[in-house]
Amino acid sequence: MQTPASSTAFVETLSFDDPTLANALFGPHNAHLNVIAERTGADLSTRGTTLAVTSDDPALRERILNLFTQFYGLLRARAPEFRSGAGAPAP
Repeated sequence: MQTPASSTAFVETLSFDDPTLANALFGPHNAHLNVIAERTGADLSTRGTTLAVTSDDPALRERILNLFTQFYGLLRARAPEFRSGAGAPAP
């Protein structure tokens, strides 16, 4: 979904179905989002399990959303281990 955020920036969102995994993905106090935002110049924000990426570069928005989709898939594959209290999934 694309919604104009300003005259040059656009927002795309991605929603995740598991709040526990989404929180792990976003990091404590959105720390993981902050690292990616600092490195890319995009604005990343969350509301619940929805990630919003704001940038005037459509290719950058797509790469960031793809990155989070792939990481979420990795977390989801390890979800039983993650939820059992074994800690964060091993690489």
